[in-house]
Amino acid sequence: IVASEADAIITGNWGADMVGLGRSVVENGYKGPIYTYYAGGSGITAAFGAAGKDVIRLVGEGQINPPPTDAATAYVEGFEAKYPDGNVDQARIANVIGMLAQAIEAAGTADDVVAVARALEGMEYDSIWGSKVVMRANDHQAIQNLHIFEHTDENLTFDYDRSGYGLVQESTIEMAAMDSASTCNMKRP
Repeated sequence: IVASEADAIITGNWGADMVGLGRSVVENGYKGPIYTYYAGGSGITAAFGAAGKDVIRLVGEGQINPPPTDAATAYVEGFEAKYPDGNVDQARIANVIGMLAQAIEAAGTADDVVAVARALEGMEYDSIWGSKVVMRANDHQAIQNLHIFEHTDENLTFDYDRSGYGLVQESTIEMAAMDSASTCNMKRP
């Protein structure tokens, strides 16, 4: 990778593989960004530490630095109080639970899964992360803002892995994939 003079690295590696790849290219002189879905929390942030600053970029949703809403702040604080060794590193989980609860309420039941699925179709959900999530009706894809976060030790409200390092939003693609065509031919009951 270093010899190819790549402008950027995009990887889906996680855990030990992510750390191994990142450390290897950085230690061998790679100077470009490494874009990944799995370089926040779960020990990875601490493992990179200073070496990941200005290099590691996480592609994800739900910024926590700074949290965009009081509800997001309360969510992260509550999570960290209950799980002091954990991290809110999969913000989409809060969206999934919130959307499911809203669909169950709209359907009037949790037992009729077809009614719940229909309630999800076209749903607009106000996320605690400060934006909407839309469940596209024709293919049940959750459309939401997608952020690029930078690994840093600056301007943090919450760090990951109690490392002093975390992720700060660098840029946003609003409602990513909202206008993407779909060839879904979902058969509904």
